[in-house]
Amino acid sequence: MINSVRNTVLAIINKNNYGYISPGDFNLFAKQAQLDIFDEYFIRYNQQINEENARISGTGYADIKKGYEEVIDTFSVTSFLTQKTQNVYFLPSQSTTGSDYYLLNKVLCFSGGTLKGEAEKVSHSKITMLNSSLLTSPSTIFPAYTQEADEIAVYPTLSMG
Repeated sequence: MINSVRNTVLAIINKNNYGYISPGDFNLFAKQAQLDIFDEYFIRYNQQINEENARISGTGYADIKKGYEEVIDTFSVTSFLTQKTQNVYFLPSQSTTGSDYYLLNKVLCFSGGTLKGEAEKVSHSKITMLNSSLLTSPSTIFPAYTQEADEIAVYPTLSMG
């Protein structure tokens, strides 16, 4: 990722090519443009939700939010995560799984091949309190996970996908 950013910056500041753009530079600019457009989908989707909540958006053919959902869903992929240790899993990346991801939407937990539920994302400071509590500790029915760098830790220990 750092190399990608570095190469993009170097391509931008290389102003003396007099209109020539190398294929590598073109690919850097194209990737950045695609990410900008993709980011804009989330911003516009959020605006449509706000308009819907304010009761100023349409329904049926005028339901713009539904169109953004469909566009974003075309980029959604479901995949199993690679297990690192008993309850720690690698997020998709070029170095861990050979693929990449933009946004982690949900984490589904399985035990014995059966879907147990969707894990709730919690902060590192909150998971300690949750695990210590008899009433709110994560369970196989209501699992939780924390994210750090390119890994997630699932509580309680389960298989997942």
